[in-house]
Formats: sequence, structure tokens, C-alpha cells
Amino acid sequence: MKKFIVVILLLISALACKSQGLPYVLNFSEKDYNAHSRNFDITIDSAGVVWVANFEGLVYFDNSKWRTIHIPGFARATVVFTDDKGEVWTGGYNFFGKVQISANGSPYISPIDGAELYQGEIQEIWQADGKIKFLVSNGNLCYVENGRAVLEKKISAEFVTGLDDVVDVAKAENNEMIEIKDDEIVTEHLDGIYSARLIKNKGIEIIDTAQNILYTLNEDNYLANNNISYITYSKGVLWGAGEKSIFAVRVPSPYSLFNTKNGTNGSVVDIKKYDGKIYAATLNGLLVLDGHNFKKIKTFPHACWSLAEVGGMLYCATPEGVFSLDGRQMSSTAALSLMKIDDNRFFAGCVDGVYLFQIKEKLSAKICPLEKVTAIKEDDEGNIYLQSLYGQIWKKEKNKPGFRPIDLNLQSQNAVAIVDGKALIVSDSDKEPIEYPLFSHYDYDGISWLTDYSGRNLYRWRDGKRLDDRLTMLYPVKDWAVSTIYKEEGKIWLGGDDGIIVIDLRAKDPAFVEKPTVKIRNIIVGDSVLWGGFGVMPTDLGEFEHNQNKFMFEFSLDGFLPSKNRPLYRYRLNGGAWSNYADDFDSEFLNLTYGGYEFEVQGKTIYGVETEPVKITFKIKFPFYLRWYAMLFYAAIFAQLVYAVIRRRIRRLKEEKIKLEQIVDERTAEVVRQKDEIENKSQSLEKALQELSSTQDELIRQEKMATVGKLTQGLIDRILNPLNYINNFSKLSESLVKDIEANIEDEKENMDEENYEDTLDILSMLKGNLEKVGQHGQNTTRTLKAMEEMLKDRSGGMIKTDLRGILKKNEEVVSKYHEKCIHDYGIKVTFILPEVGMPFDGNPELLSKTFMSIINNGFYAVVKKSERQHYDAEVRVEALFEQDRYIIKFYDNGIGIEDTILDKVFDPFFTTKPTGEASGVGLYLSREIIQNHHGDISVKSKKDEFTELTVEFRF
Repeated sequence: MKKFIVVILLLISALACKSQGLPYVLNFSEKDYNAHSRNFDITIDSAGVVWVANFEGLVYFDNSKWRTIHIPGFARATVVFTDDKGEVWTGGYNFFGKVQISANGSPYISPIDGAELYQGEIQEIWQADGKIKFLVSNGNLCYVENGRAVLEKKISAEFVTGLDDVVDVAKAENNEMIEIKDDEIVTEHLDGIYSARLIKNKGIEIIDTAQNILYTLNEDNYLANNNISYITYSKGVLWGAGEKSIFAVRVPSPYSLFNTKNGTNGSVVDIKKYDGKIYAATLNGLLVLDGHNFKKIKTFPHACWSLAEVGGMLYCATPEGVFSLDGRQMSSTAALSLMKIDDNRFFAGCVDGVYLFQIKEKLSAKICPLEKVTAIKEDDEGNIYLQSLYGQIWKKEKNKPGFRPIDLNLQSQNAVAIVDGKALIVSDSDKEPIEYPLFSHYDYDGISWLTDYSGRNLYRWRDGKRLDDRLTMLYPVKDWAVSTIYKEEGKIWLGGDDGIIVIDLRAKDPAFVEKPTVKIRNIIVGDSVLWGGFGVMPTDLGEFEHNQNKFMFEFSLDGFLPSKNRPLYRYRLNGGAWSNYADDFDSEFLNLTYGGYEFEVQGKTIYGVETEPVKITFKIKFPFYLRWYAMLFYAAIFAQLVYAVIRRRIRRLKEEKIKLEQIVDERTAEVVRQKDEIENKSQSLEKALQELSSTQDELIRQEKMATVGKLTQGLIDRILNPLNYINNFSKLSESLVKDIEANIEDEKENMDEENYEDTLDILSMLKGNLEKVGQHGQNTTRTLKAMEEMLKDRSGGMIKTDLRGILKKNEEVVSKYHEKCIHDYGIKVTFILPEVGMPFDGNPELLSKTFMSIINNGFYAVVKKSERQHYDAEVRVEALFEQDRYIIKFYDNGIGIEDTILDKVFDPFFTTKPTGEASGVGLYLSREIIQNHHGDISVKSKKDEFTELTVEFRF
């Protein structure tokens, strides 16, 4: 009973195959397999490795890469054969050998002894009576025994054979002549009901058990050419080798194609079955399936947008109107979509609105003004929805007249999809519950077929959730852009931009049923092959030197499946994060550090089925300079260095101690000397005090005479000189008061206590008065000198100079003049000057004084702030070019200037310093000098944070 059921299923499959398209064929060109274009024979070993006899040598494919084994003497390989043990034999000109596996798993060809017997071209290799036999072009028919060629018999070699000819082995064994197959070269039995028949120079015929030709593979559809040398079959894949191509095709295949090679020119937008035939609406017209090819219906030369079967007739929406299959024109208005209502009525979405057609009454009426309706859909409740080209959605409720627009945001694209029997309106920004589908279809099983926004990644939806299609036969076509779906029992027809793909759900693809495994095909360390992929794969590669740190792993699935999609792989090291799945067959690791490693690789079939990870371990040794004995050596060297440093430090401390003792002795002697000098000066001051009284009248008289004599020098000179004397005598008097205090202190025992106290009070008052006189005298002097300075003429002295040189000189002066405060307060002084000169016409002396005055103000500000608090003081001068001007910035992060007085800093006699420290004309004079040089100066500041003066000169 089981056998009967299997036969029935196979017959159904055979009949179905007659109406399908062609299977997917994968062609490998000479650029892919990287060898000569001439291929003479092909076979597959027990491990699924494909071997091809090529003019350049023996080429093999391990499902990851094509590789070539050169025959000794660089002879060509013209025949290859796999025996019942899975061992591969090959032959060529003056050569016959067997593929052997080296210790590292790499294949090589070992010649068979008895070369004198196979001088000529090896014509065929076969197995008979448990022996490997081969036929040589010189007429020798030999067999292999104990690794040596033995002559079985001599056959006439008068008939000359070509390299592409296939010898009839049976006739060669039974007759005394070599005969070649002229028509049918070989027949490969595929799966019990299908066979592949290779016809010389005509292609491959796929036939059933009744010898019916189902379809032909040749250069008119998918093959590179008809000159095919040989074919072989394994695990659902038919392989062939010929001129300029090696190809693989899935026979039988659950997927078949209709494209430009079998009639489907243009995008397919709708598919319907009518009167037992499949019709396809395309942008190039209406097509009907005839065997394995679509043919164009000549009465429909224009584009067809939609199909509907109503009342036993097929109707088509076209740019010329709605037509029936028998040629009747139902309307002349361009139509975009059709939807059947019942056996008498259907809707048509036209460019100017939606029309209702009644076939029996031969009536049509416009029932909705919505233009360019591209989709008309009905939910399970009988509500009708219209979707326009511009994203507008209208609705007609069941048993209610007329369509009404649904209020939507027309700034976005909108689509209506029937999901779980209800209409779901989705905009192009929605993600939940579904994203915007460019295409949607609701079938009679209550399943919604949906795509993404690009029309790809087709998936199914039912009962409020997305069905898991990742492990179904939809997964390999996820990149197919779908425009329409036609579903019939056991088949799914998908139409799109690239034609039609048919999925036969009844076909049992071995790759879908069997559990896949991934294999490592090649391991390369540096430039050497560590393991060649044959034999038992090692799980541990052992240890490698530290400079052997470049590893490449090549891998593939154990079964090859020709498809538009390729298997995917991911890998990782030491249990880290997996790489992203990609179709790369290898992974390379460069400059691996020392330590242990575990490499893992995992594959995924075209159906999304993941394999179990394959693991392999290896270890990279530590370099000799990082091993334990090297570490001990480094520790010993370090200890010696530490000991030497400590000894040297102790010796230096002793030397510094001796030097410090010498300095203390010298400083003590100097202090004694200074004490003696002070005593001598004290005596001199005492003598000067005594002489002061006698000289005071003379000094006053001379001052009056000098004042009278200099009245002609102006008011400033007449006031300035007396002030200088007042200041000087004030200082001298202060010194004399100190001396008197010292003398009175010495005579304290000889004086009355009251007189003593009164005298000290008087001297204290005198001392205070003298200090006030000195302070005010100095203030007045500064004011007068400032006035005198203000009256000077500074317009002359202009010469060609260099601002960069002036600033460079200022930098030297600052480092010397402010050396002490720079050291005491840790002031950071920065001059940022350009690499090139700054030529300028000006007075270098005045400019230098001006810059120094501004810099001194900066030092004053940071010193004042440093006296209040400890901080990182900075004075910075920066010179730069900007278009047609020089810009010099003077920056300090000192005490800053209050906002209320910032606009007064350039006024004469205005200063932020105490009266005793400044006259208030420094910035005023600086501005005058800068303006005399056609420049300008500005200031910005923030109290207790910074001050920045900017000087600009045009050049």
C-alpha cells in the first residue's frame, strides 16, 4: 500500500512538472573556477566534492572554493572517475593516477606504476568486476592491481577519438574496436521517476519514466552553451561540465522560474487561472502558459494591470479600458484594478473613478469619484475598501450605499491590508502591528500575505501574529520583489519585476528535510596549508610559535544547493560575540596574540536552518622574552637597578650634606660681616643727624634760589623740584627720627619717665607726619611727571620696524625684569608669536614702552591676586594676522576690572590702583601712542577672573 501511494505521488509530481518553469541553474565560468575553459569530464565523490577533468589539471569544488591540482608534468586531465569506495581516479595524456590525501589532509595525485602501458590519452575509466579499468588511445585496455597498471587486452586504435568524445565502454570490453557515442552520451537517473539525458551538442533533456521530455536545458535558456562533455548527479543536484562552463541544477526542484528566457517579458502584476490555463498580466501584455513557456496573446498588446474571472469569462484592466478575453471592450477608460463581486458584477478602478459593471445587463456606472484606484479589497464582513495611487482610502459599508473617504494624513503614503479578516490601514511610518506593505494579499484560508515597504521579505499573518516562515520554503525567496500571488493546491505563484517564481510545496528538497552540517574545508597558517579539508578534521591544531599568528579558516555546508541565495556563515573566537551572518566562505585573523584560542563556525542554509557550531582549538606560544625564565631575568635586572639607584642616592645625600654645612658656615660669616656694617652705618646716620640742623637753613636758601631761577621753565618744573626735595628730606628725616628714637632709648635711665614718654609720643607723631609728607609728595611728583609726559610730542621717530621683533625683545625683558615674581608666584608667561615677521612703520621705542606698560599691568594684577589666594597665574601675549591687520592680545587671569569702571580705564588720571602706586595715565598714554600709529586698543574683563587688552594695527 505504501509503495502504491509513493508511485501515485511521484506521478502527480511528474504531471505537475510539465506545467512548471525551468529550475534554477548556477553556471561557473572559467573566472569562477580559475582554470582553463576546456572541461572534459566530471564526477562527485562520497563526500560530495565535485571533481572536473580540465585542460589545466584536476579541478575540484568543496562547496566553498574551486581549487586546482596540477598533474605531474603539467599534463591535462581528460577523464575522472569515482569508484564504489568513493576514491577518485583521473587520467590524461601519458598519465594515469589516483587522488591521495597527504598527512595534512591536502589532496594530491599519485601516478600508477606501469607508465609504459598508458602512453597516449586516457579515454575512459570505469569499474568492473571489482577492478578499476581504463582505456588508452593506443588501444591498451588495462586494469589496476596492487597499485600497478596491468594490460588486459589490446584493442584496435585505428579510429581516432577527440578529447571531448565519450567511448562506449561496453563495446570496448566486448569488441576489438573503440567506438564513441555520437548522439546520447549518458543518461543519469535522478530520483526514480526523472532522468537526465545528455544529447551531444544539443543540451540536456529531463525525461520521466515514460521517456516523455519534460523540458530541455540548453543555451537557449540557462546553459552557457550546448557543448557539454559529461553530467553526474548527487543529492538532488545535477552537475555538468563542458566548454567554458561548469553548471549545477536542482532536479527535481521545488522552485521553478519564468523569466525572459521562457516568455515573461516585463513585470508580472497579476496571475489568474482560467479555463484550466494560467494567465499572467504584465506591463508588456497578457500572457498564457503553454508548457514551460508563456506566450503573448496578440489581442492584448498593451499593458495589463489586473485580472478577474466573472461569469465564466476572464476580464483584464488595461490602459485602453476593460476587455474580456474574447476581445470585447467593456469600457474605454483606462483601468488599473478589478475585483469580482459575484458571477454577474465586478468593480473596476479607473483613472477617473470606480465603475460597477453588470455583465448580464451589459451596464456600467460610475459609483465613486476616487481617481486612480490601484487596489479594491473586501473584508470578511463584506465592507469594500478602495486604495488610490496617492494613498487615499475610501470605504463602502455592507448594505449601505456609496463610498466615503476615510480621514487620513495624506502627507504620508497609506495602504489597506486585510488582516485576520478585517481591514487594517497602515501608513509608511507605522511599525506595529505590521509595517507598511507595498503588497498584500488575503487568501481563502484566512492567511494574509504581506511584504515590507520594498515589496520583499514576503511573510504570512494569521490569528494576530506573524507565522514563522523563517524555516519554510518562503525563506529562499525573501529577496524576490512580489507584485502578485496566485495560490493553488500545492503551489504558490509569485509574480514580480523579474518574472514568476513557482514554489511546489509538495516537493521534498533534501536540503530542507536533512539536518545540515558545516565543515571546515581549509586551514591556512601564514602562507602554508595546515589542513587541506580531506580526511578527519582535527579538533586541536596544537601549539604555534608567537610569529605564526596569521590564521585563515575556509568552510562550507556539506551539501551544495544551486540557488539565487547562498548559505550564510558566522564565526567567533573564544566564545565572544558572533559575527554577523554573511555569505563569505572564509574568515581571516591577523596578528593574534599569544594564548589559547577556540574557533567556532556556524552555517545557515537557504531555508534559514542553522547547523551545529563546529569548534577547533589551537594555542600560540609565548615569545621567549615573555617566558618564566625571561621574567626571572628581568626581575633580577630590575633589582640590580634599584640597588644601584639607592646607592647613588645615598652618596649624593652625603655630598649635599657636606655642601650644606659649608654654606651654613659661609652664611654665618656673612651675617657677622653685615652686622658690623650696620653698626658703622648707624654711627654715620647719627653723625648726619647732628649735621642736619646746621645744613637745613642752607638747603632752604638754595631751594628758594633754585625755584626763583627756574620760574621760566614753567609751572611744572617750579613745582616738581621742591617736591623732590620734600620727598628726599622726608625720607632723611624719617631715618633721623629712627636714630633719635634709638638714642633716647639708650638714655632712658637718665631721663624722667614722664619726659621719656612725652618725647616718644612727639617722635611718633613726627614720624607719622613725615611719612604722610613723603606719600603725598610722591603722589604729587607722579602727577606732575605724568602731566609733563602728557605734554611731550610723540609724533616723530617713525621708521620701518618689526612688531614681532619688538615683542620678542619684550619677552626677554619680561623674563629678566619680572624674574623674581615669576619665580615667587609661579606665573606662567607665554608669548605666542608667528613664525614670520610683522613689518610695520612706527616708533619702536614708544611701541616697546607701550607693550611693556600693558604687560606690567598684567603682572601687577596676577601678583595682587596671588597675594590673596593660591592659583595658577598666567600672563599671555599672542600676536596673529587677520586679513589686513595685526592683532596683539595681552591676557592675564588676575584681579580683573569691575564692569562699572571698564569704560573709564583709558581716561587720564584714572587708575584702578591705589593713589600711592599709580598716576593714572599709563593706559591713556598707551592709547595715544597706539592711535598715533593708526591703531586701536580695546579691553574686556571680568572681575577676579581675567583681563584682555586687544591692540590692532592696520598694515
